[in-house]
Amino acid sequence: MKKSEYLYISVFALYLGVLLYLCLGKVGNSGLDLPERLFGIPIDKAAHFIMFLPLVPIIYPVLFSWKFSTDGRIFRTTWVVVSIFVATIIAGSTEILQLLATDYRSADIYDFYADIAGIAAGSIAGLPLAKKFYSYIM
Repeated sequence: MKKSEYLYISVFALYLGVLLYLCLGKVGNSGLDLPERLFGIPIDKAAHFIMFLPLVPIIYPVLFSWKFSTDGRIFRTTWVVVSIFVATIIAGSTEILQLLATDYRSADIYDFYADIAGIAAGSIAGLPLAKKFYSYIM
């Protein structure tokens, strides 16, 4: 593996750790006076949207750099779809884990919808930037 691939995997692992902490951890009151709504959207849904916004652009180079095909070349659209699928699985898993693994957090289908909206927005806005930035490994 190239050094850049280790970097992508490290960034993904760090991001996933922070994401799991924010979704599953006992996050106390920060003392900040946050509004209940941001542009008419409940603040917790906006937080979910923002947390999942960079997920697909972070997953994409990690998956692509692993080169699962026998000849090392994969149709790139396939990796975009796989990246979105993996991101959706991660989003759903965080909600299921909140339900099953914690007694201080609750699963909410609307949190999952906000996660999916963040994944979609990150795919539309972030993937072209990620592809350009990571183009030297493609």
